[in-house]
Parts: sequence; C-alpha cells; structure tokens
Amino acid sequence: MFNKMTVGGNISKRSLQLIAAPLAMAISSFSYGYEIKAGDTTATVYGTLMLDTTYYSGNNSGTFFSYTNVATDHEYETNGNVDMNAYRSRFGFTTATPTPEGPFNTKIEGDFFGSNGTFRIRQAYGEWNGILAGQTWINFGSFLGAMPVINFVGMPGGPRAHRQAQLRYSTGNFHVALENPKDRGGTVDAIDSTGGVKTSAAKSRVPDLTVRWEDNKGDFQYAISGLARALEYDAEGSRARTNKWSDDTAFGWGLGLSAAYNVTDKMTVHGTFTTGDGIGGYVNGTPLNTPAFIGQNGSLETIKETGFAVSSTYKVGPGKIGLGYGQVKLDLDDAAANKTFTGTTYDFTSSLFLNYIWTPRKNITYAIESGYHSVEKVNAGSGNEVTVEAAIMYSF
Repeated sequence: MFNKMTVGGNISKRSLQLIAAPLAMAISSFSYGYEIKAGDTTATVYGTLMLDTTYYSGNNSGTFFSYTNVATDHEYETNGNVDMNAYRSRFGFTTATPTPEGPFNTKIEGDFFGSNGTFRIRQAYGEWNGILAGQTWINFGSFLGAMPVINFVGMPGGPRAHRQAQLRYSTGNFHVALENPKDRGGTVDAIDSTGGVKTSAAKSRVPDLTVRWEDNKGDFQYAISGLARALEYDAEGSRARTNKWSDDTAFGWGLGLSAAYNVTDKMTVHGTFTTGDGIGGYVNGTPLNTPAFIGQNGSLETIKETGFAVSSTYKVGPGKIGLGYGQVKLDLDDAAANKTFTGTTYDFTSSLFLNYIWTPRKNITYAIESGYHSVEKVNAGSGNEVTVEAAIMYSF
C-alpha cells in the first residue's frame, strides 16, 4: 500500500516541535510524507527542499552566520557578502510497528550540511517502551522558548538546538538522558603550549546527565531542564617536567527554563533563560564551547555562562510576523588573566530578529528575515553585523 499522507497527524506534539529547528518549526504541521504499509509496520518517507539566500553586511560569507566572524573595533571588515545554497534540504524515513508494550518507532534523517554539501546524518534512533537510543535533539531545554527564525544558528540565549548521541528514558512529561559528553557540550581547554600538553589531556569518563519536564496548562506551555556533567583533564603522561599541570576534575551544571503563552488566537509570546557553570556549548549562540580551563596552579576552573531570549509572533495574512531578542554572556575574566584565552576572545553575543514566515500553500513556505547581531571581546571592544535572509521551502 502506498499513499500520500500528512505526517503531522501521526507524531507526538514534542516531535512536531523538534522536527527541524529553527525554521521548520514554523511549518512542521504542513510537512508531508508518503506512507508505505508492510505487514504491521507503517513506513513514512518525507523531506524538504530549501533554498537559503543570505546577505551579510560584514565579514561573514559562508553558508551560515558565525558570531566569531564579526569584526570588532579597529579590525578589518569587508563590505558585504551574499551566499546562496540548498544544503538545508533534507530527507527522512520513519517506521512505526505496534507491540503489546506500545509502538516501536524508528527514524533516520539527514541533510546536505556536511562539508561542501555532503550528506550528513541529523537524526538516527529507535524508540520503544519509553526508551530511546541513538542520535536526536539534546534533552536539555525546549524549543518552546524561542520563535522560529531562518538564521541557521537560531535565537541565542536558550538551550542549544543540536542533536547528539544519547540514551533517553521518557515517562509522561518527564525525560532523562545520558548524552555524549564530547559533542557540543564541549571538552575542557587542555592546551599548554609552554608545557607541551595538547588537547589529548582533556578527558570524558562519564556521559552528561540531562533531565527535562515539559507540560502545558491550557494556553501556557513550559519546560524545566537540568544538566550535570563531570569535567576532567589528565596530563600525567604527556606534560613536560617543568609543567605544573597534573590532573584535576570539576563539576559542571546547567539550568534551563522555556515557556510559550498564547495571548490570543493570533499572538504568542516566548521566553527562555539558561544559566550554568561549566555548561560549555549547551547554550545556543555561545561564542565558546569550552566549559573549563586549567588555572596557573593546575586546577580545573569552570566557566560561568548565562543567556536569555524573549520573542513574539503574530498571525498576519497567511503567515506570522516574528520579533525577538536573545543574548549570551560568558565570564572569561579569570581565563583571560590566566592567559588561557587571549583578551580578544569573544565573551558576549546577541541577536535581534524581525521576520515574516508564511505558507501560501500547505506544502510551500516562504520566509524573509533581518537580523542585527552584536558581539564583545574580553578587553578588546565590540562590533555588529546585519544579515538579511530569505528562504523558500517545499515539503513532501
């Protein structure tokens, strides 16, 4: 049996929110797929074709915006660049098989955002009886707290919109996971050029632990999430005799709050707050993934980080106008004084977005967006850059 069907009617609310952040959040309910029946198993093939066009007013020039490319005071800055690509086009395949304990679901999805447009895996997991194993969205945080944006990096300040390998258990509104500690969570800075220690001194002995509670009360939806992680370095086998480094451990933690409220049937407001010590790349829009550095006495020192975002969408015509602001701040004063990071390391990022995303047909989405992005460096001034972005997405 081979039929065309609406994918959105067969997956959970949480899955709809996480299909493809950040832009495809706005069109997840309009995604389509082709259903294949094979015995008790239902398979669905789906995908999107996306053209993304971006104008950068400054030094950025690639397929996506990077805060660390923004020029600050007295730095050379180019006079604008344009990029067009279809790398965010994606293809996915899901299966659902009933069992006495509940459905057994699998999903594999990829896009072309690998090196030079090569295909890469975005998600690949199986789920049965509340247990998920594979690669999917980070369990720390929720997309509830930010409006959809075209910008590939997304709204800064909330938990990171990223996928990594994990083992997760879900029951009702509660989710707990053991996740890959070496991915966007980051590894500690374990480089000492004078002592000869390289990045191999950073170690990860145990997975990161994440928990999340996500629920709704009528028009109000919210999520509370936490993160605990063990950070470590061991330079015993590679350090020079004169090097003071040896080994040390530190504890990292993070807290995330996200919420959305439907003020009227046309207007929705979003908010998110993320904070932590040793949280590294778990904050979206952070200019530095490193969660900790090694002090002068050889101790492992964690880096504090805080972010927030506020935004709102309003239905106008066939789409929604979105306006939002988010920022991330890192405490790098001690690290800079220790010369682990130079005084020109980025320690603050922010973005202000205004966009309109509309769907003239249920499987066609257009979007246009302007972004104003600001950065600051430790003891080295500030800078900003403007982006203007447009996208066309076809779903099947």
